[in-house]
Amino acid sequence: MGDNIYYGILLLQQSQEKVNHIRKVTKRHPYFNIIPSIHWKNDLEKAINIFKVNDIKLKYNIDYIGELAIWGSYINAFMHFLKTSKKYQYFVLLEDDVIIQSNFRKLINNHYILSGYIKRVGAARLGQYLVGSIYKRDYIKTILLFIKKYGMLGPIDLQLIKYNYLKPYTLCVVDYNKSIRSERLESIKLK
Repeated sequence: MGDNIYYGILLLQQSQEKVNHIRKVTKRHPYFNIIPSIHWKNDLEKAINIFKVNDIKLKYNIDYIGELAIWGSYINAFMHFLKTSKKYQYFVLLEDDVIIQSNFRKLINNHYILSGYIKRVGAARLGQYLVGSIYKRDYIKTILLFIKKYGMLGPIDLQLIKYNYLKPYTLCVVDYNKSIRSERLESIKLK
């Protein structure tokens, strides 16, 4: 079932709470691959380097350092996926504060892949919030070209939605864990 789908979870490994949460998730869903998130404090240079290497410009006044880390984490995850085997035509990417339905894989395969929805639209959220999304391989290249051409115009989820690169979910298969979500958006303002 869904042998052409690569499942990844962005994990902020510096957060023991998130590591413990994802251990439980991957125990129930062992097909997920862990992709390390960029930490706003420890890995910020890595995020900045990702922008430099890919010639991506920041074109809005970012309020929180965490935003740079989130952008860097997503771009890093996209690049990671594009280096995987070409047999994977779809990329499911979740964040580390996700709650997954027990029949998640079946729902993804039946509702998003076999129905042809992702083949038609290219990418979609998997729930109300951007804790989960699914992308067609070639569409990730389109998204990266768009970001390279126009730069970072706002928070990644809002930019992809505003410019119609990320479609709304048609079946909610993920939610977010409210008890650990707040750590993601750091309140450290840029000076």
